[in-house]
Amino acid sequence: MEQKSKAKVKKGNSDYSAYGTATDPTKEATPAAPTVTANPTDASVTVTPAAGMDEITLTYTPTGTDQPVDVVIKKTATGWTVPSGHDGITVSGDGIIKLTHAVAEDGTEVKSES
Repeated sequence: MEQKSKAKVKKGNSDYSAYGTATDPTKEATPAAPTVTANPTDASVTVTPAAGMDEITLTYTPTGTDQPVDVVIKKTATGWTVPSGHDGITVSGDGIIKLTHAVAEDGTEVKSES
């Protein structure tokens, strides 16, 4: 449903100005949650986003620590980008993220949203 916003102004004892208007943008629908899969064979975790996503937030607890961190992985014109300092996290051309066994502390939760 399209909504319009409008405003008018006045100064001192002047008449009101004409209305200025703008059409409020429509917010996109909330995307489906990504699928997070633990792979017991190689102790890795795979994150598969819903189609059409351009940003994924991955939360995990790095090996040797007890505090979770957030990593924002973004799609650019040239492909997906993992911020530096997150060795062991790879992203395929279609946005599927893989965390090797050495990335997350054993037994901790890995979660993601897009």
